[in-house]
Amino acid sequence: KASEEVGIWMEHSRANVLAFTSEPMGKATIDSPLTPKISTGGITDNLPEILFITTIPPRECGIATYSQDLIKALNNKFGESFRIQICALESENERHAYTDDINYRLNTDDPGSFVELAKRINTNDSIKIVMMQHEFGFFEKQENSFYHFLCALTKPIVMVFHTVLSDPDEALKIKVKQIADAAQCIIVITNTSAKILIQDYAIPE
Repeated sequence: KASEEVGIWMEHSRANVLAFTSEPMGKATIDSPLTPKISTGGITDNLPEILFITTIPPRECGIATYSQDLIKALNNKFGESFRIQICALESENERHAYTDDINYRLNTDDPGSFVELAKRINTNDSIKIVMMQHEFGFFEKQENSFYHFLCALTKPIVMVFHTVLSDPDEALKIKVKQIADAAQCIIVITNTSAKILIQDYAIPE
């Protein structure tokens, strides 16, 4: 359904809210760092890289399946324009053997794992964008480590919020705004989620 998705930018000073809807509304283009220039030379060496930080199969998780499908679609469409690397989100109780090429792992229960991953990302000149698949449950044991990890990164961050709760309490509102401030772009799954971020979390439009 990727061909039916419509991107809607809502720009503000520190981040952009990008809402996706599967409703066919005609053609739309997005002028963003994620829009690659198509290579006609067929050369795939030394391509810029996007690092996906996400759960990935065989972990049983809706976001894992979502990311696997998205990565496959991007590779099919833009395989000569950029390369996708994967950092698998794991925990003490969730460790897997992967069939995909996994060059990075983040143990979300271990504060040191966040520090080490940030160093590896920052020193890899090939990585141009970090795309984070976010669900609060992934990071609930190490929320401070996660936030400091985001602040430590020197690469642009695209944050994908898979859950946006309406009517947040003050603590949740602060957490979401901190994450938004650390990101250069925010992606949500629906227009409703984008409106909630703007109206309930006071993320500027």
